[in-house]
Amino acid sequence: MPLMIYHLLREVQEIHRGRPVTQAQVEAHVREVLPMAEHNVQSGLERLAAAGLVDRITLDRFTEEEREVWRTRESAPVELLAARHPGLYDESFFYFLISQKVANRPLPPRKVIRILREVAGRSREMPAMADVLRHLDARAA
Repeated sequence: MPLMIYHLLREVQEIHRGRPVTQAQVEAHVREVLPMAEHNVQSGLERLAAAGLVDRITLDRFTEEEREVWRTRESAPVELLAARHPGLYDESFFYFLISQKVANRPLPPRKVIRILREVAGRSREMPAMADVLRHLDARAA
């Protein structure tokens, strides 16, 4: 789910006027927007950092929780990043699955989030792949 985490990190940064944000701030936003992805925030941020798309910055003057902040290196749309980083696209399994099934190309993240919320609601559990596919088939019918 790294590309979805990238998109949600960008949203949090926009809320905070472009400033770097803590992991707790990202997790709080994810909890509101796509609760099923909350447990993927840390691994997603680390994967994005390894790919060179985000920076982890350590600040000296804050509390332990506020000390480490994250920021995106660029504000590229996720659809463009999916093309530039096919490995991340493949790792973003729900994003990849829904995009390919609906349009055979990367979709805007908000559309994927809307579909995932239609399937999972406010659940913090990942939906079964079969449920997502059934939902997509029903939408297409």
